[in-house]
Amino acid sequence: MEMQGSDRRQTQAETNRTQVAERNLSRIGLISALSRVPDNLTSWSRDIETVPFGSVRATCSSAGGHTVPHGLDSDVLFGITNAFQIAGCPADNTIRISTAELITLSNLTKSGRLYQQLQTSLDRLLHSTYFLYETWCDAQGNAMRTLSMSLLREVSSVDKQAPTRPDTRYSATTQLKIVLDPVLANSIRDSYLNELNPALYRELSKPMTRILYRLLSEYHLNNEHSTLTLEVHQLSQLLGFPTNYKAARIQRDLSPAHDELLATGYLKEVTYTGRGKTCRVHYAFNDAANISSSTYATMLTSRGVSEGAAMSLLISYSEEDIIQACQRFDELETRGYAIKNRGGLLNDLIQHPHKYAVRTIESEQSTPKKSRPAKSEPDRLLPETPPAEPSVEDRQRTYANLLSKRVHAVFTAEEENNIRAFYLAGTLNTFAVQQLCSAKNPQQALQHILVSDTEA
Repeated sequence: MEMQGSDRRQTQAETNRTQVAERNLSRIGLISALSRVPDNLTSWSRDIETVPFGSVRATCSSAGGHTVPHGLDSDVLFGITNAFQIAGCPADNTIRISTAELITLSNLTKSGRLYQQLQTSLDRLLHSTYFLYETWCDAQGNAMRTLSMSLLREVSSVDKQAPTRPDTRYSATTQLKIVLDPVLANSIRDSYLNELNPALYRELSKPMTRILYRLLSEYHLNNEHSTLTLEVHQLSQLLGFPTNYKAARIQRDLSPAHDELLATGYLKEVTYTGRGKTCRVHYAFNDAANISSSTYATMLTSRGVSEGAAMSLLISYSEEDIIQACQRFDELETRGYAIKNRGGLLNDLIQHPHKYAVRTIESEQSTPKKSRPAKSEPDRLLPETPPAEPSVEDRQRTYANLLSKRVHAVFTAEEENNIRAFYLAGTLNTFAVQQLCSAKNPQQALQHILVSDTEA
């Protein structure tokens, strides 16, 4: 069945949504990458010294008969941290979100079975306690000496259909209230985050691949080298493999994840040297595939697109669309095309590439015409005027699709009306509204705007 227009736009928006990973979670490996663990595995302890990642000294214990977090739990926690960041990092460390929204933010596919897996996963995350020794870092890179933390402090649910249902299982209509541990919440609030390539991340099909990708991306974040070497047994511990796994077993279990990362182009090569306890894995990164959405935003803003418009374009269009439009824009500029509105032209190149079909002199000469002297001139484009500014209807759609939920989560109804009016009038752009929602004191920031508008 052919995908309808709204479904196609939703899929594209999900593909390009910014994905961020809390850096400690990526580096320490608090959640095992294994999809299954023994029912009696309720604790673990590890003491790992790695050159690129530093010391990892941690223990985990689970209560209430739950196993330690593993597999899908990492994706669910990833969705929670992204939901917290999108909500503007509320001061009470609490997010309110539907099960369907959380599944989407976790990059999982909705199904009846998955709702029950989500419930089990949240139970494991809630009932696990970690003790960390000089391992958890703050945004300045300083390691906390000792730390006891949970990942979640509270999980509660409400379902409008509950009176007609005989059980308490999650469904698509379940609304969740999730309270993050203050240590984790503060790390996200302080932006100790690694921005991932959203299109690449969405291609990864297995929890283990996504965990390995976040681990490798953490190393690659501030490292100028395009290679990484790790002892295989150290990597297996960071991924939560049993300590009795031999090198050959580890290589075999990692093979599907490596294949995916090679297929997406994130990695150029994976090789091994040595045997047994001396076995090492060598990663060669394909830097061209590791561009984050912030880089694409810079590509747009450096060519005259406003920050707000850039964010909207990144949500609505693929990286390939952005790259092709920027390349075409640069070609036009080099050829001497008269550009009256740089940002407007690039915006239109992205949204309406078909309007800019090139008619070269060679193609014109293929059609019989009266002879005329040859000229040397830039390629002629069909549109001769820059695109118009967004209409009120366009702004209304953008506000409804992109901003309304986030504004509603932070402001009162009266404040929402003021923000919406400013946005529709063009006083605030998309970027400004998102910055307003993320401000440390959103109400004070909004009041400043209201006072400035009154004085004007």
